[in-house]
Amino acid sequence: MSHRALDESVPDPVAAVAREAEAVSTDAELVAAVTRGDAGATSRLYRRLVPVIDRTLLRVLGGRDRDHEDLVQLSLEHLLRSILHQKFRLDCSLQHWAAALSSRLAISELRRRTRTPSVLTEPDALERQRDERLRAWENASRATESRDLVRRALARIAVERAEVLYLYEVEGFQLAEIAKLTGVSVASAQSRLVRGRKQLAELIGKLGHRSHGEDDHDP
Repeated sequence: MSHRALDESVPDPVAAVAREAEAVSTDAELVAAVTRGDAGATSRLYRRLVPVIDRTLLRVLGGRDRDHEDLVQLSLEHLLRSILHQKFRLDCSLQHWAAALSSRLAISELRRRTRTPSVLTEPDALERQRDERLRAWENASRATESRDLVRRALARIAVERAEVLYLYEVEGFQLAEIAKLTGVSVASAQSRLVRGRKQLAELIGKLGHRSHGEDDHDP
């Protein structure tokens, strides 16, 4: 018997795993398999979504600390429960659902770490153009000090506003999708975005002024 024939007669475990993963390719099929209690499907779900969760936590919290892996695991547990309790209804992709759930958890963790009460403000009458908002966010996040300032301000915003703000400004989701992800109307999502954006800008101004000294005057 040739080596080639011998190789073909022995099952390749790596190829078998790859074929198994390919057998559940769509979100709907993967969710159905997880709901049936398929342990392999749950593992595939985790492998598919850990990079999304990891990236989201890093963006909100700014780095991997000793709690990072625990937060990843907690996000995965929340995600799995949401599927088993049929809260995920395929209105969006699993990746977007994972980003929404993990951003909510990360923002709550950010607030817990700062333990600072939120400040309420009135909404803006008009929204700025999307490219202006993105440039403002990128400019605020360019330097390490600025990124820390943004996170300190974000931690002081009500969680539901901070979540919408993050999903829209950073992840680039549309308001209609954010509304589905957060379980509110499009009008409510837009209101949270407007209020959150105004509040973030005001808090960044206040916190930035304090960091440079409130009583600084020219001689």
